[in-house]
Amino acid sequence: MIKTLLKYKNYFLAFSVLLVIASVVAVSLFGFKLGIDFTSGSLWQIRAPGATTEEVRSFFKDDLAIDEVNISFDEQNSIYTLSLRELSDTERRDIAGALRERFGEGTEDLDFW
Repeated sequence: MIKTLLKYKNYFLAFSVLLVIASVVAVSLFGFKLGIDFTSGSLWQIRAPGATTEEVRSFFKDDLAIDEVNISFDEQNSIYTLSLRELSDTERRDIAGALRERFGEGTEDLDFW
């Protein structure tokens, strides 16, 4: 069994080298999309009962002109986690007020960093 595999070792090695070269070419052409960890930004957790992910996304895009916002929704706790450009504390408070106006007084600002 081992001799059979060793007989084809050069093919396996060539295949591995080909995959490495293809990976290097792909990274060179397309690069990496840097996440919030590397590009600086804000991570914000809010609770907005009754709001859908699309409503929250359209609120940030249409009402606030913040196009680049990633939204995750925790269904178990009804918490939205937003990653977006860096916000000052004043901007965050203003946006939190606008969120309460749009989605109701049950909207909470849970965590921000």
